[in-house]
Amino acid sequence: MTPYTRQAAAAALLAALSLPFAACTTLQGAPDEGEASFESTEALAQDPESPEYEAASAETLATEGEVPLSVAESEPPEVSAPAVELDAIIVSVTREDQIRDLVSQARELLENYELQYVFTGKGRNETLRGRPVAFALWSESDQDWIVARIEIPRPPIRWKPGGKPIKFTLLTPGIRAQHIKGTGAERLMFAFSKDGEPLKVYGRKFPVFDAALLKKKRWRAVAETAKPIVYLPFTEDTFDPDFVSGGRDFLLATAQQAIDELRLAKAPSVAFPGELLADVVPPSVIATLAVIEQTDDTDFIEKGEEAFNEVLNQYGLKRGEAYRYSVSSASAIGPMQFTNRRGNGTYALVVRRCPAARLEPNFERGATNLLNAMKAAICLFDIELKQMRAEIRTAYRDNREVLGIFPVAAYNGGPRNVTKLAGVMKRMKVGLMELGRPGEQPAKPVPCPCVWKAVATDVIPVTIPRYNNENRWYIEKYQSILNVFEEGEPAGEREAFASTDAADPYLWLEEIDSARALGWVREKNAATMQKLASQPIYGELRREALAALDSPSRLPDVEQKGAWIYNFWKDDAHPRGIYRRATLEEFRKPEPAWETVLDIDALAQRENTPWVFHGMDCLPPEYRKCLLSLSPGGGDADEVREFDPETRAFVTDGFSVPVAKTSIAWRDADSVFLGTDFGPGSMTESGYPRQVRLWTRGTPRARAPVLYETKPESVSAYGFRLRSDGGDVDLVVDNRTFWENDYYQLLPDGSLHRLELPATAQINDVYAGRLIVSLKDDWQRGERKFARDSILVADPSVLRATGEGARGGGLEVLAESSGSEVVLGAVAAKSGILVTVLDNVRGRLYRYEEAASGWTRRQVPLPDNGSLAIDSVDGTSGDAFVTFEDFVTPPTLYYVADQNPVPEPVKQQSPTFDGSRFEVSQHWAVSADGTRVPYFQVAPNGMALDGSRPTHIFSYGGFRNALVPSYSGSYEQLYGAYGKTWLERGGVFVLANIRGGGEFGEAWHQGAVGANHVRSFEDFEAVAADLIARKVTSKERLGIEGGSNGGLLVMSTMVRRPDLYGAVISGSPLADMRRYHQLLAGASWVDEFGDPDKQEEWAWIAPYSPYQNAARGLGYPPILFYLSTRDDRVHPGHARKMAARLEELGYDVSYYEEIEGGHGASVTNEQLAHRLALAYAHLWIRLGVP
Repeated sequence: MTPYTRQAAAAALLAALSLPFAACTTLQGAPDEGEASFESTEALAQDPESPEYEAASAETLATEGEVPLSVAESEPPEVSAPAVELDAIIVSVTREDQIRDLVSQARELLENYELQYVFTGKGRNETLRGRPVAFALWSESDQDWIVARIEIPRPPIRWKPGGKPIKFTLLTPGIRAQHIKGTGAERLMFAFSKDGEPLKVYGRKFPVFDAALLKKKRWRAVAETAKPIVYLPFTEDTFDPDFVSGGRDFLLATAQQAIDELRLAKAPSVAFPGELLADVVPPSVIATLAVIEQTDDTDFIEKGEEAFNEVLNQYGLKRGEAYRYSVSSASAIGPMQFTNRRGNGTYALVVRRCPAARLEPNFERGATNLLNAMKAAICLFDIELKQMRAEIRTAYRDNREVLGIFPVAAYNGGPRNVTKLAGVMKRMKVGLMELGRPGEQPAKPVPCPCVWKAVATDVIPVTIPRYNNENRWYIEKYQSILNVFEEGEPAGEREAFASTDAADPYLWLEEIDSARALGWVREKNAATMQKLASQPIYGELRREALAALDSPSRLPDVEQKGAWIYNFWKDDAHPRGIYRRATLEEFRKPEPAWETVLDIDALAQRENTPWVFHGMDCLPPEYRKCLLSLSPGGGDADEVREFDPETRAFVTDGFSVPVAKTSIAWRDADSVFLGTDFGPGSMTESGYPRQVRLWTRGTPRARAPVLYETKPESVSAYGFRLRSDGGDVDLVVDNRTFWENDYYQLLPDGSLHRLELPATAQINDVYAGRLIVSLKDDWQRGERKFARDSILVADPSVLRATGEGARGGGLEVLAESSGSEVVLGAVAAKSGILVTVLDNVRGRLYRYEEAASGWTRRQVPLPDNGSLAIDSVDGTSGDAFVTFEDFVTPPTLYYVADQNPVPEPVKQQSPTFDGSRFEVSQHWAVSADGTRVPYFQVAPNGMALDGSRPTHIFSYGGFRNALVPSYSGSYEQLYGAYGKTWLERGGVFVLANIRGGGEFGEAWHQGAVGANHVRSFEDFEAVAADLIARKVTSKERLGIEGGSNGGLLVMSTMVRRPDLYGAVISGSPLADMRRYHQLLAGASWVDEFGDPDKQEEWAWIAPYSPYQNAARGLGYPPILFYLSTRDDRVHPGHARKMAARLEELGYDVSYYEEIEGGHGASVTNEQLAHRLALAYAHLWIRLGVP
């Protein structure tokens, strides 16, 4: 948001605040006795044009209460980010950011500062002289900090606001100090100056004393047990309109979260039997209470809207920490001001009477936690409503915000106040159904506090008679502030947000490892842990997910290398995993005796590096020389080392490449094709190698000769050798764009020769010396035309115009797509070529065998209605391992011998859940342009179509990725965890096969590329609408999820169609489509989305870019982001900035960023189980149970 629009937004909010005050020309009245520390004994000057007003009663004036030591000793929520350099603040950030950073610096300064206690007298006459307090002061002229030491009287302090300042001792020379207000932890504040310059206060350290020791006058013990707290009361130095609007949004989001958690707990209403407590009180009413409980009547009378702004500013700046230390003279504590007199106060009452709400039983912890206190306030509202007359409850249900004056009156003073208010209204001749919202005062103002009576098409103010002065002003405050939580920016008003780097207020979140950005991450992680991981359902979900991920029966992912079957395995004993192997004979046994080749956990511990295994490439046919890839943290950048699996050791002086995005492949025993970071100019704009070098063993890596170098704007270049009995083929690839390649053959004489292939063609493998080529577009070659989505077999020489044997050899069609059957890919075995196809998104496997008459095809007989994957084909024997699975059938691993390709089941995972309870069906939705879009539905057998089922849609819609039936639901390997965490709990799962994927070949992919990318959103929205129309679910019970490009998908459709969804999960997403091509690997995706630097292409990207299009007031559903700091493919800044933006706009945002894990956002099963538990907790909390 630009500074101008930020000011405009703040002005709009201030205007909303000021509107109610048009109702009363002057506001006066008695202060709130629960907040006496705000009050002033000074009478207000009376406006001669105004009617007479009541003065505050003297008995309501009291001192500020002492913070209980248990509150000070409990951990406050983390709210501040680490400090950054002041120069950076001045140059590049807003005033809001400056304040946050200065407050953060002040906190750090004071946390390291030790308070000093002074005693007078000796022996039994020894006395604590006073209470030491330290202030962190900022000098603008010196650009430096000063710590001011003040000593105020020890408690109790007899001071009344408006009276003489308290006595104090200034212990820091060279500055002046003046007491402004308060005596206690929440409100004590001084003003300071030095040489005439006002010093700004950004922090204060205040010791909390043990009340029992104070009473006994055990002064040494008082000092020794004191708990210093660093806290900042409101000051003008920290006021900013963005904090005001941010505080409003934070309170609304927290109130909504409180309601969501009560809904998840199915807490019943006592006021309205048969209904849920979550439906009793709107979030706007609870948010209003959080403000008026901290707004003193006198401040309200004197300052009007500014009194509310000060409170909102505190919530915007300090969020959950705000008013944690607020204590009234009546010992009411925390943001919602609960009491607990000797264990029998209001808080104890709601804990007893509202057990289903699962409130924190400890008073100090529960009352000072805003979220918990809001849930308690909702319970109290409900209890009070139960005691009201039936006609009041009925009227309240029809107009909860306006009739909220009754439960608000009860909240302030109990049921007697409701009875009095009802009686007063009867005398005022204002009926319950006549109450309205505040309007404009007439020409002759009516004295307030008032209620507003609907008369014809207008409302008129009616003065509330004197029945309880405190309660009258409480109601007046409620009516005045309520509109702020119901208004704001006009719904749907879209600003020109982040249209340039200079206009992007969250650009600093792209600084992946900066202290400031990581501080923000820690704050969001902590808030999400509190929001989601603190719920009982989280623990259940995590246990279920981890049991599936660590199940000893889960199917091993295998790769055959000669006589050995290799597998990478994680479990609770090996969280980072072990690379192990067994012979085929041993592997067939129910419990194979595996040999450990490499223990990644032991290696990580030994080298003190969080290594993540990224594979081991071994040179056939001996498989003794291996290239091991390890990532420090899980990103795409790897360190490569040569490894010997027989000796289980790294090869001394073997091939070794430091951490980089590296391409490396064996050519022979003593040379490799290498592309890596050789320094400036050696990497493309996408961050991948530009050069292909041939590196010979024993020579310096930097001196390896360059075989090929591509342009900086290309995606990458790499080389590799394809091996077969009929001859090997060396290839160099120029990956010019994400979808276009130039292939070159490296001949034995060292010369490179381009292969004449369509730019979109892909070389998959080699069979008997001939290349296996996959076409993605039609190809006219001379008089012959080859169809896209077909597989060709070609002699390399026939594709060359130069070099030995050019134009010689054959070119023939191996397999073609036809009807609903689409060819996916091909891999060479020894006696034929294995080809995978999809038939209406169901997997098939064929083996093509060469005969004298040409190629013949036979189907490899595997189960139907699921998905197939070729896990491994041994380069020596041609034997293959193939996996089959579907949504409710655990994966089975089949061994397909080259000599007799009849599948033999060798392993099957034990069921994670009871698949017989569910039925899988395929349905078709009609998209906006009339295209039929398929989706799979997994639902309970015989499910009633009544719209009540929580439903989870997963999709992707891009980069030709086909989503197929999976025991994990999505494309991640989750071993059936979703069956426990979602299906068996009553949910419906949906997999949407929208355009952009490869389910129906390249045409299906191209249908959502570039200018057509919006089609993927339209397809997804059609599926969601179809589920609602079929009454599988409803908007309130429909959750959506996607990762990476799918994360972009779900956010874009959320912004486009918030009316369709109840919850969103976005993993490792793209969000800022104006800058995506400038971040990490983003430049390589321009072919998929378009180039935002080109005006004509930005024109089709701009309408769906979530970061630029998010707007206030459109009712976006609650969203959870998950990602990894170490993702070096999709920049973490996308999710960070989008989360910050949505929070700014007032939406419910949960955010969890794992420090390691790369694009997959996890390394260990423990981390993955945590992420899954957060995701499903988010869905269940937001969507509810069936």
